[in-house]
Amino acid sequence: MGDNSLGTTKCWETTEWDIALSTMWGVGNFSRLGDFFLAAHGLGFSKFELNHQVDSAMLAGLDLNSYKVISVHEPCPADISTESLKAHDWLISATDEDRRHQGVAAVKRSIDLAKELGATLVVVHAGNVTADQTLEVDLRALFKAGQTQSRAYVEVKNRLIDLRAARSGPRLEAVKKSLGELLEYANHSGVRLGLENRYHYLDIPSPDELNLLLELAGADQLGFVYDVGHA
Repeated sequence: MGDNSLGTTKCWETTEWDIALSTMWGVGNFSRLGDFFLAAHGLGFSKFELNHQVDSAMLAGLDLNSYKVISVHEPCPADISTESLKAHDWLISATDEDRRHQGVAAVKRSIDLAKELGATLVVVHAGNVTADQTLEVDLRALFKAGQTQSRAYVEVKNRLIDLRAARSGPRLEAVKKSLGELLEYANHSGVRLGLENRYHYLDIPSPDELNLLLELAGADQLGFVYDVGHA
């Protein structure tokens, strides 16, 4: 910044912070992922997470070893998008084995990328009980309308609770099976799996389910990633 009174020029010095920034901020804000990294460095970020919207085309030509990537959010590389995985129930919670294997394969690709980059964490979405969010949409609408004490609100809420309870068992068992396979795959790779808290009521895990899932392995292999935005 120029200081005309002194006839000298001063420059802002960038402080490098020991925190990571997700490429989620870059998607939609930059036409090239490389420009995101340059801007993030300019803001003082020294570490990064590759988020679940980054595909192989976006990574092509980048020397990712020039950046400190500490975590990968599956299904990165997102050559099969999160939306497609959900639409086809290619999730680690799927009770159909072929679909479950597709979900496991997506996480394995993220583990492979993390290992290649020296990242120590893969953030995992544990699927859902059902993809139908109709009751939750209705409940949120009633909440926003200030109808939390109404009969309609209570009825929709109870139906939603009952729906989850009726369908969660087999889906949760599928998640346990998938995590067992993924933990074995990631074993000795230096990559830990982090289960993320989710946004929707029908998503897995609920707080009680999280405790059950974390018992599958020690903290050196499996942990919890707290997403403030979701919470």
